[in-house]
Amino acid sequence: MHLTKIQIRDYLFGYIAIIVMVAVSAHFKTERIILPEFAVMSVGMLALREMNWIKQPYKIVATPVMTALIGYLVNLLPLAYIFKIGLVLFLMLVLLKLTRSRLAPAFATGLLPIITDAHHWTFILIIILLTGILLVGVLIHGSHKRISFELKPISSVAVWQYIWITAIWVLLVHGLGQDIMVGIPPVSVLLLEAVQQVKYPLYMWGKHVLALTLAAALGVLGVILTNNWVLDMAITLPTIFVLLQIMKLELPAVYAFPPLMLILPKAMLPNLVLYTALASGVMLGCVFITKQYKVMRS
Repeated sequence: MHLTKIQIRDYLFGYIAIIVMVAVSAHFKTERIILPEFAVMSVGMLALREMNWIKQPYKIVATPVMTALIGYLVNLLPLAYIFKIGLVLFLMLVLLKLTRSRLAPAFATGLLPIITDAHHWTFILIIILLTGILLVGVLIHGSHKRISFELKPISSVAVWQYIWITAIWVLLVHGLGQDIMVGIPPVSVLLLEAVQQVKYPLYMWGKHVLALTLAAALGVLGVILTNNWVLDMAITLPTIFVLLQIMKLELPAVYAFPPLMLILPKAMLPNLVLYTALASGVMLGCVFITKQYKVMRS
């Protein structure tokens, strides 16, 4: 995949923004400043200029903040972990539908308060600050002004597909006694993108599952092999970039894995690669089957 000098520059801007976030977190010796979806949105908005994400610039801040509030408030409820995840996913689907937003990474900001068991209000402030930085970057570049198509809301069909596919995964994980693995943010984000596609061929399913699994493995290895957060990001982010170039994919969601490793509960790390493969294989496999069934019926 050939990249222009401008694209390389934009990727560097995105990577630098991620590394600065992690460096500030390391300096203050806190994980609260790390927002994995900031990595996804940095690449998607500053480098790839994802049209569905930057078409409505004000939602770059508004949507993640609203989903984060949903996750934060649900986490305060006296519910089992698996029910919290299910409730948050449903409420976020409703929110994106009502607000006509297509910002898939906002799903992860809603899951994060539950996965990390966030109880402090500063979590919301961090999201406002980091998404505000991205908003400024998008406004300065001005690429959103050149998008002429009308942004359509997520279809009701896609919403229901997301719900029943997620329900299958929830039941499977619960049956395996691994409720803690029910919410893997990069997989949830990519699933939302996939159900909105008109076609989802088998080769794309394979590439997506492989990319997610390898990115998770790189994220885990980065944590194991380095004791320095900044060095970890400096190594794993370019490695993921090379991986995606080889696979000829533009997949911002996988960039969440390196910073995600820094804030996940330690109990998730040993099985994360395996369950990323299972989650992506099962859920994206359901998308493939659904799309194939639709083609056969038409």
